[in-house]
Parts: sequence; structure tokens; C-alpha cells
Amino acid sequence: MSSKNIRPRFRQNAVTLFLIALLLLPAGGAANAAQDNSRYDVLYIWDPDLRNLQDYKAELETQLGPEVGKALHIIQRNDQYGIIYDCNTTALSSAKLAIRHSVVLGKAGLGDARAIKDEDYHELYNVCYGHGPNLAALTEQYQTIYRQLGAEVGKDLFIEKSGDGKYTLVYRRQTDKQSTMGVARHHAKLLGKSGISASITREENNEVVFGESSLLDHEEKGTDADPAPVPFLADTKKTPAEALLLLTGNKKKSVAETVATNNNLEKELEEYINQLRCKGLLAKDEKTGWLVIDLNKGETIVDINVDNPYQAASMIKPLVALAYFHRLKEGKLTYTPTARRKMEAMIQYSNNNATNWVLKQVGGPKTAQK
Repeated sequence: MSSKNIRPRFRQNAVTLFLIALLLLPAGGAANAAQDNSRYDVLYIWDPDLRNLQDYKAELETQLGPEVGKALHIIQRNDQYGIIYDCNTTALSSAKLAIRHSVVLGKAGLGDARAIKDEDYHELYNVCYGHGPNLAALTEQYQTIYRQLGAEVGKDLFIEKSGDGKYTLVYRRQTDKQSTMGVARHHAKLLGKSGISASITREENNEVVFGESSLLDHEEKGTDADPAPVPFLADTKKTPAEALLLLTGNKKKSVAETVATNNNLEKELEEYINQLRCKGLLAKDEKTGWLVIDLNKGETIVDINVDNPYQAASMIKPLVALAYFHRLKEGKLTYTPTARRKMEAMIQYSNNNATNWVLKQVGGPKTAQK
């Protein structure tokens, strides 16, 4: 086809794009747009559940590419959360860009984008305590911060893997810049004697590699490698007393000193639980259940509150993995490199976003329970 035949069609498409862009402008249309000095961004979604946006942001990054992904930010307006592309441009330019993005997203089954005036909303920020390539050093800082600031902060304390391949230790407040800055200043004073500073950073929905669920399991390695998962008791040949040493991390006591009888073992475990409460890792009124079994003899050694009902929390994750592999065995799923990364993030680091992804592949909570 000659260039003469291409150009008219191109002009027609360009005019169509221009007219559609005008329709996407806020009330007032092109007449006001020409005189409007306000700045605009591109909006992709509003949702009252922040967790939904975190997953959606990952989809947008995949479809729109890494350059756009760098400028995608999660925002809040009243009780709604949104995702914007921070292009900070004119109303007309942002509307045109929204059209181009809508075409790409439509092919992937995602919703349309539109221009939004840069006002009446704020980006989400977290408190940051450190950033760098040394995961082991940040893990030590994590434990210091957890001890000094307590479990209320600790439950939202995470080490994330940033886009630059390094690690960031953050307290996920996910609120406005001003209030987060106030919290950062307060934490800096509390942590001053420990030599740990505090600043703020944008909420970027980065992958979590260490969090509260990792704290009790973590064995300090003194390396930059990712924290190794603690061996499951069934995969070890340890005695019940040695299993307690693995649980408490107390390597100074011998087996004989740690426990001579089953009663002593239970006392040791109760003492350990009290230590967790004193350190603020367990609330004083928080109920816990503990079970120690001699797998060689098939005998229960310690039985503390095992019949009490508890919230499943992250204990559902092995079952979600089991549901996935059942579907895999049936030939309904494929174990791709992406699936493996998500599975490792879910099981090794208790990553909630990865769990949502795996659960979605299975077919949702109801399907996973079958």
C-alpha cells in the first residue's frame, strides 16, 4: 500500500483520537481547557479496598511498561483509593494519554483510564528506616525497631525489595505525607540511641521479603542472602528438646540442661512465651497454641491450648499452595517461572500479594476449599 493511501487514514484516526480526548476532559471541555492552567494526571481506578489496588497496580505495570510503572502512584481521596500516572501535564494532553492507555488496557481486559485534576487527593507514604543491598543488616535493624517500638508498629513493619534490586525497611502507614512525616520524626527520637534514622518514602507496593511472620522463624546468618526458611520439624531428625532449641534460638543450653522430662520441656516453652510477651512480640491478652510431637514415637510431648479456635491468618497459605498443585496435577494449570516466583514469595516470605495471585489462579477461595 502506498504512503498516499496511509496518510488520509492516519489523519482520520488522529482526528478521532482528538475528539475522544475532548470528551474525556472534565466539565467545560476544550474551551476551558485552553485557559486552564491546572495540572492533570491519568487515573485508572477508584476502589475502597487498598488491597485491590495493589494487585491492579502490578497489572498496569505489566501492560503499560516499566517507564510508566515508575510514575504510577497509589492515592487516596476521602474513603477511596486510586492509581494515577503522575504525568503532571495539561488537561488535553492527559486526556490524549488516557485514550492511548485505555486502548492498551482494553486489550488486556482492564478498565479505561481518564484525566483527573491534580487536587483533592494525596499520595500514600510510609516511614523508611533504611535502604541498601545488605538484607542481613536491615534484618537486624528490623528486630531492633520491633523491640523498641512494639508490636503495634511491628505488625506493619516490613523489608521490601525495591525496583533497583536493593532492600527498604519500612513501616507501612500508607497515609498522607504530612502525618507520615510527623510519625517519622517521632520514631527518629525514639530510635536515636540505636543509631537508626527515620524518613518517609512513597508507597510503591514492593515485594515483601521479611515481615512479622518471618521474625520468629529467622535465624541470623550474617550474610546478604535472603533469609532461609526454617526447616519443618518433620524434615529434621531432632529430638523434642532440640526442636525447642530450634524454636527459641537458644543455642547455649545443652539438650540435658534444656529439658530432662516432658514437664520441664513444657515449662521451658511457657517461659519462652512469657519472654515474647515481655518483649512486646505477643500481647499480654493474646492467646497462643503450641504443640510439640515426638515424630519417632508418635507421642505428644507438649499440648498448650491446641483445642482453642484461632484465626487461620497466614496458615491458609500452605493450603492455597496445595490447592494450586492439585490443579497442576489435574492439568488445569502450568507451573511457569512466574508461578514459581509467586509460590516462593507466598511460602518463604508470607507475601500477601503473591497469595492473592496464586488464589486467583486456583479460581478463588471457594474453589480452593473444594
